[in-house]
Amino acid sequence: MALTGSTLLPILPRCAWVSNENCSNCRQCQRTFNSLTRRRHHCRCCGWVFCSACTTKEVRVFAISPYSYDGGAKSAASNLLLSLMCRVCDGCYENWKEMERLCTMKNGDKNGGGPDVEHSSS
Repeated sequence: MALTGSTLLPILPRCAWVSNENCSNCRQCQRTFNSLTRRRHHCRCCGWVFCSACTTKEVRVFAISPYSYDGGAKSAASNLLLSLMCRVCDGCYENWKEMERLCTMKNGDKNGGGPDVEHSSS
C-alpha cells in the first residue's frame, strides 16, 4: 500500500493511554469490566478504555520501526515504515471515516479512495 492516498490517523503512544487502574467501566457504554467476560481495550487514537463491543473497528496507521532493515540499531536513513491495522473506538473510527471522506472529495478520488478499514474479529 502506498503512503499517498491514505489518511494518516494519529495514534497515541502507550505511555499516553489512560491506565487500566483508572477505568472500571467502558468509556462509551459504561458497562463494568471484569477479567472473564468484559475485557479492557485501549483505543489507539484517543487512549481511552472501552469494551470489545465499543471497539469493533480497525484502521490502517503508519509507524516508524525502531529497527533498521538489517536489524541493527536505529538509523534515520534505514528505518522501516510499518503499515499496521490498529483497534480504535467507534467514535474515533467515525471521525476518521469523515476525515477520509473529506480528503477523498478534495482529492477527487484520484488515489483509489475509500477508507482502508477492517472489522475486528474479536
